[in-house]
Amino acid sequence: MSTNKSSYVLWVSMDIDPSREKTFHRVYEQDHLPTLLGVPGVRSAQRLVTTTGGIVLSGDVKAMGADDIARHHTVYQIDSPKVLVSPEWRAAVDAGAWANSVRPFLTNRRHTVLEVVQAVP
Repeated sequence: MSTNKSSYVLWVSMDIDPSREKTFHRVYEQDHLPTLLGVPGVRSAQRLVTTTGGIVLSGDVKAMGADDIARHHTVYQIDSPKVLVSPEWRAAVDAGAWANSVRPFLTNRRHTVLEVVQAVP
């Protein structure tokens, strides 16, 4: 299975100190995310929040909890993993208020690069 044009996803997960939650959202929405979207090779982004629910597996409903994974996620569509080591990305991740007002208060951070092997509209 493959797509016509290679594409990749950067999946970023993290938790934030609850006392910094408002700052986190404000800086992410108004500063950090627009800056990263300006990096060549970054196509789009989606911000997500972990929630609970259930899913049917093998005929049974299994609970899906949120206890053991980060609460906040951002999924970036990127052209190549090389985007993440470019001079433009390097400058963008340290630009603005993110580096000083948010990053020091993040925990449980994980960055994962995934290659898209099939995309169905």
